[in-house]
Amino acid sequence: MPISENRIMMQLLSSIKKAALIKPEDGAIHYNLGAAYSNNEQYEQAIEQYIKAVEIDPAMADAHNGLAFGFYKLKEYDSAWRHIIIADELGTEIDENLLAAIEDKL
Repeated sequence: MPISENRIMMQLLSSIKKAALIKPEDGAIHYNLGAAYSNNEQYEQAIEQYIKAVEIDPAMADAHNGLAFGFYKLKEYDSAWRHIIIADELGTEIDENLLAAIEDKL
């Protein structure tokens, strides 16, 4: 990642972390923080935030989808499968390549 992109990512993470401190009960903020971590390939931190998001709003399909991707990247395939199925049941668009990749690992 070029230095300027890295700087922007760090500023984004900092801003979203501040928002999460101000409104810890806002699931969307935790989802966005999870997405920022995931984009930065920090999957453990992403999963922590996605879990907070679904604890606040269990019907947040995109957070379940994020959990599926994060767990897949960490090779926790059973958890990835569980969350991609939940995301699908909640009606979010599922990445067919991710679904197939998870199925191949089970």
